[in-house]
Formats: sequence, C-alpha cells, structure tokens
Amino acid sequence: MLLVVLAGFAALLATAALLAALILPALTVLPHTAALTTAAFLRFASSLCIWIGLFSLIPIPPLTGGMLLDTFVAPVPRKARGVIAVLLLVAVAFGFVRQVLAPAHAELATAILGD
Repeated sequence: MLLVVLAGFAALLATAALLAALILPALTVLPHTAALTTAAFLRFASSLCIWIGLFSLIPIPPLTGGMLLDTFVAPVPRKARGVIAVLLLVAVAFGFVRQVLAPAHAELATAILGD
C-alpha cells in the first residue's frame, strides 16, 4: 500500500515536471498571445499537480494517505469517515490545509518550477 501511495505522488510530481518543461517550448513556438496564455496555463497546471500530490498524502481516510492509516495503524470506523470528510472539507474551505501544505509546496515548486 505504501508503494501505491508513493507511486501516485511520484506520478503527480512527474506530471508537474513535464508540464513545467513544456513552458519554454510553448513560449518559443507559439505566437505571442497564445504563447503567454499557454505558458500561464502550463505553470498553473504544474503547480496544481504539486498541490494535489501533497493534499493526497494527508493521512486522513478519504484521501490516499488515509489508506496508510488503515494499513499500518488501525482502520477508521465507517461512521467516523463521514465526519472526518466533512471536517476536512471545512479545513480546506477555511484555508487551514493550504497553510499547512504551503511550505512543502514552496519547496517542491522551487525544485520543479524554479520559483
């Protein structure tokens, strides 16, 4: 299970790196306005891949990282999963998750995007 979780995270990081690598060719090949729009989209999509990868690693049952809890610690009761999912949604809505993941995102974005 650990390999499955890490493989998903690695695939998202590889996708982010691929999208970032396409920025320079888009800027050199496409006409000016299309190049800028495409480059902005590729940069945003790359950053989004990093955010999704980090988010999926949170060890909470509805997420991929939650599978690690079920595998290595103890299964979370079925009734508790719904409550946890609602709490996670509230944490995302109020920006708590972003604050927690921001330092890791900054490091990965620097490595992949060169920010």
